[in-house]
Amino acid sequence: MLETGLFQFLATQPNINSLIADRVFFVKMPVKETPLPAVVFTVISTRRVWSANGPSGLRFSYLQFDTYAETFTESRDVTAALRLALENMINVTLPDGTRVQGSVVTNEMDFHYEPGTSGYIFRRCLEIEFQHDE
Repeated sequence: MLETGLFQFLATQPNINSLIADRVFFVKMPVKETPLPAVVFTVISTRRVWSANGPSGLRFSYLQFDTYAETFTESRDVTAALRLALENMINVTLPDGTRVQGSVVTNEMDFHYEPGTSGYIFRRCLEIEFQHDE
């Protein structure tokens, strides 16, 4: 499954671990007890590819990676590390066995800073399309 494989893959990336350690979450971050910076990722949509013979086994999944940090620089640096690790993946097998045939960054943007538990925090969004096997 793509989400599990990406979670495991990110845990093996030294450039990401040096910035956020194990603070990568699916869909929701435990707000009060999570030190920043941290990353939350969500599946935006998944499209299955069909051929004349039925399902091809290929999927196009759009994922959103949101970086939360106490400073703009931290949010930018963590997002850059994510982008370097995840863009242009070609025929990569993730730790759970999911094969990624390709990946493309489709969007990157900053959000207005927002209230956090002890002041304001910065959020940066990275959207990536993954072409992968089911």
